[in-house]
Amino acid sequence: MSVVNNWVKWGILASIVCGVSRAAFLDLFGLQNIMTYPQRNPAYDRLVPPYDRPVPGYDRQATDRGSNIYLNTPYNVSLIAPPPPPPPPDYNRDSRFLPLFSVVNFDIQECAASTGENGTCMTLEECRGRGGIASGPCVRTYGVCCIFVATCGQTTADNCTYFVNTGYPSAYDGTGSCQLTVHKARPDICQFRLDFEQFTIQGPEQTHHVCNSDQFLISSGGPINAICGVNTGNHMYIDAGSGASNPVTLTFVTSGPKFPRTWKVKICQIPCNSVYRAEEGCLQYYTGVSGTIKSYNYEPATGLQLSNQDYTMCIRAERNFCGIQYSACADPVNNRSHAFTLTGNTLGQNPVASQLGSTGPNSCNMDWLVIPCTSNTGRISTSQTTCVDRLCGGTLSAEISTIASTIYSNVRPFRISYHTNNVESPTDMGNRGFCLNYIQQPCTSIYS
Repeated sequence: MSVVNNWVKWGILASIVCGVSRAAFLDLFGLQNIMTYPQRNPAYDRLVPPYDRPVPGYDRQATDRGSNIYLNTPYNVSLIAPPPPPPPPDYNRDSRFLPLFSVVNFDIQECAASTGENGTCMTLEECRGRGGIASGPCVRTYGVCCIFVATCGQTTADNCTYFVNTGYPSAYDGTGSCQLTVHKARPDICQFRLDFEQFTIQGPEQTHHVCNSDQFLISSGGPINAICGVNTGNHMYIDAGSGASNPVTLTFVTSGPKFPRTWKVKICQIPCNSVYRAEEGCLQYYTGVSGTIKSYNYEPATGLQLSNQDYTMCIRAERNFCGIQYSACADPVNNRSHAFTLTGNTLGQNPVASQLGSTGPNSCNMDWLVIPCTSNTGRISTSQTTCVDRLCGGTLSAEISTIASTIYSNVRPFRISYHTNNVESPTDMGNRGFCLNYIQQPCTSIYS
């Protein structure tokens, strides 16, 4: 091989000094198996050392005008250094990866954007064409995580769209109506999940806790009461209807006094066969062995229980769990916990007793929670043990008491129903609503 390389060098030198063509020089000595290629031979495109080393002292520009000289051998020996390897995939470029997406189905596939938000995985071209924002790669860098942001007066059918106030992330201090119309991305969408990543608008009036100034309204197949105040971290499930196109309208009405309002609502579409689809009749749906449930506008310092509420919260029963316990959340603000204050005058720090049932002197006939057949923990169930369903007052307990207790229910499915009327003062004052921690209990528990 070194002899052949020497003949090739002499041929190059002859072409420079004497003006003899390389082809004539090679023919003269019978070296017809040496050929000149203007480009690499695609049949031997992968070259590895030591068969692809440059010849020392070889001047590419003076001898070959940029062409490469290769031996016509299985090793495809090159007399100059190979071109650098191609760059790694770049999800921000319109690239060769598009054909892959004609094979792989990214059907409403959620992804985590580089900003920490949720998006939908798709090609860069599709993301730009639909008005989205590419934020990080997905599917091993073959696609982009596309974020969709919409504001007042717009329409969307994109999964996990963020509905934001005018001028977001700055606060909005105007009055009027801000609407977003949401369509299904495909016919088999059964629900929309709304996550209130930011939700701060004017709260209810102080007397009866009615949302008179600002409101968040939903126009859909079923009735959903207006909410207001601070609801960051809370969520809703909305029925999308059975038709191929049943638009849902989300509306923020701002008509109160000067106030810094901010909202950012993530709207994700839930297919009918999804494991995250909520049970029928559930405005809120929780999964996992443990978690926290709170009423809209609950806040221990300044929040107020909203009037005119009627909805159900559901907890998915996990495998091998037959019961559930509820306890009031910690209250770091008040000396006397306000984590369960539904009825009575709870303005001060004095304890307000629990109330139970629908009849009798201590019954719940104004505002209440319904937890099916609940009792205080520590009481072993017997056939004679009584349980209660309706709870209210200023203390969480399944008995009349001013001492909070952890309560238990083994009725499945796990559900809590919440009702408030439109009157607070003068009987009910200062009520915050509720914040409950839940823990599911295994089927081997003595309470099951």
